[in-house]
Amino acid sequence: ALYRERAECDYILGRFDEAEAEFAALLDRSRSLRERSEIQILRMALYQAKGDFSGSIRAGRDGLALHGVTVPPDEELPAALTREGEALKLLLAGRPAADIAGAPDATSEDDKVFARLCANAIIYGSYGKPQLLQLLSMLLVRHSLDRGNSAGSALGYASYGMRLGGAMGDYVTAQEVGLAG
Repeated sequence: ALYRERAECDYILGRFDEAEAEFAALLDRSRSLRERSEIQILRMALYQAKGDFSGSIRAGRDGLALHGVTVPPDEELPAALTREGEALKLLLAGRPAADIAGAPDATSEDDKVFARLCANAIIYGSYGKPQLLQLLSMLLVRHSLDRGNSAGSALGYASYGMRLGGAMGDYVTAQEVGLAG
């Protein structure tokens, strides 16, 4: 914990090279999925602060890969959006916002850290790539519906609601999902 805090302080103080090396060493020594995921969240923030947006996206993809989620390359995002959209349509069918918002909370630490990781990937790494933002939002919503709501779920619901309304013209479902967030 002390080494992680030191690396985080280095990043905050603008000692980016030192922080990057310390985060790499911490990843090698980390034993749990939660620890590795939290380090990837910090790496996303570090790269964002450096202006290395590709690095932030890489760190997000690396973090999601720890959880068995492969984010496709940019050219495959449209097909992934279609697949994920169909899966979410089935999960959301007939579910009012109150049911979504009132769903049980996630209980597993791995599920909670996945939601934080996904939310941070949306914040730090995807705003320059709208299709990536949409896919990450959809992954977070599906995860929250499957595994329970946790910190980060609201961002997924709100972002997905924007996709449904703005990109898909499905304003009724957009409102239901957006109200859940």
